[in-house]
Amino acid sequence: MGFGYVFLGCLLTCNVTYHTYTDIFAVALMLLGLSTLAPYARGFSLSFKAGLPFLAVSGLSFFISLFKLIGLWEPNTVLVSVLAVLSLVCRFFFFWFFFMGVDEVAKETDIPKLRAHALRSRFLTPVFCAAALFLEIGLFTEHTVFLKYYLLGYLLFGVIYSLLNSKTVYECYMMICFEGDENMDAKPSRHAKKAKKGEKK
Repeated sequence: MGFGYVFLGCLLTCNVTYHTYTDIFAVALMLLGLSTLAPYARGFSLSFKAGLPFLAVSGLSFFISLFKLIGLWEPNTVLVSVLAVLSLVCRFFFFWFFFMGVDEVAKETDIPKLRAHALRSRFLTPVFCAAALFLEIGLFTEHTVFLKYYLLGYLLFGVIYSLLNSKTVYECYMMICFEGDENMDAKPSRHAKKAKKGEKK
């Protein structure tokens, strides 16, 4: 059920506007799924390792946002900005490696459509992170009119990017069944045998 947990986590990342309240749950779910997927591809293993600092940063951001919301603490703006940038860096490596793993499995199991979607999500990741970074460093703060349009475009792109990621992971869930995923509702694909590792040689 590894891909199932990652899929649920990806859906939570659609919350682009208030992501500090949901990232910790999204990353926790995806790490839970990756703990099962890690042995099957190098990209999944690297993504799991990148997800550990991502979870830590998301946890700090969550509690800071929560304390600010209920009025217990007004965090320093520099601290908030540093955590935001660290979160973007962690997000980049997490998803870059994850979709590298999907690409590896799709190549091994000979599913060209899935591989194409994995490559699409992989290379949209730095675009999304760069767009978010421009906002965090205040690159457009002096151009208020342009900033409004940029922010709208960023939010729309962020939601679309997250939905595309979720779609790709759902396709993994439907098309690939690793050993140990026998309880999945979907029937194992005809590529399942190729995807399994650790079989008799």
